[in-house]
Amino acid sequence: MGRLRTVCQVVLRASLPYILTGMRISLALALIVTVVAEMIAGSAGVGYYPMASGPTDAALDPGRGTRVCEGPGRLAAAHPAR
Repeated sequence: MGRLRTVCQVVLRASLPYILTGMRISLALALIVTVVAEMIAGSAGVGYYPMASGPTDAALDPGRGTRVCEGPGRLAAAHPAR
């Protein structure tokens, strides 16, 4: 076996679950940080809509930001890590 073949067949396969777990955690944290940053300093976006909409404001739906963030969460919950 060559060195490259060993790396691809053994090392990469052994480390792939850890790489994918790290990506899953970092993507979730990145989404949370993005929404919070838009709530604080944004003038448009997922975090801005729930903060800008008041109880009588029909143009800005307060659930819009929640529904946008809910999709990736449901997708991650439907396919749990093994």
